[in-house]
Amino acid sequence: VVYLPHLANDQLTKFLQVTCHTEATDEEKIIQLTPTHFIFQHEGNDEIVPVQARSLVMGSPLAAWNHEGEFLELCHVSDITPFTASGAYTAFTTSGKLIVNDLLVSSYAKLGHYGGANTAHAVATIHRTFYRAGESDSVWFRHLNDKVEAALLKE
Repeated sequence: VVYLPHLANDQLTKFLQVTCHTEATDEEKIIQLTPTHFIFQHEGNDEIVPVQARSLVMGSPLAAWNHEGEFLELCHVSDITPFTASGAYTAFTTSGKLIVNDLLVSSYAKLGHYGGANTAHAVATIHRTFYRAGESDSVWFRHLNDKVEAALLKE
């Protein structure tokens, strides 16, 4: 983990609780994320692509981690439930990807009209740079990040 944005987050936020069942082992996986957060979906030819959670439908094939075989397997969406709660959290990683509750997700959500997960990962280069320099937890850097994030959300 390179950086933890949203640490002082207590505002009400819309979320989706997504439930899916794995194809190989029929395990239930549940994740809660904002509608604009990116989660990885299987496409043809074993390709996985980031899609916004709000684009998921029943049967959408998500990428789930299989602990026994240590590989990604299909996890078909079986339920999507919207709800509101306080606090939205994520973690920036060097790859821009995380495994959360055994599901492959992006570190990022779409902010305003600023592109997709790859664009967000490019913008977050500053976080990885300061992490490598040992400055990612400094007060001045967190303050700067909060201002940049607020400006992006206003547009």
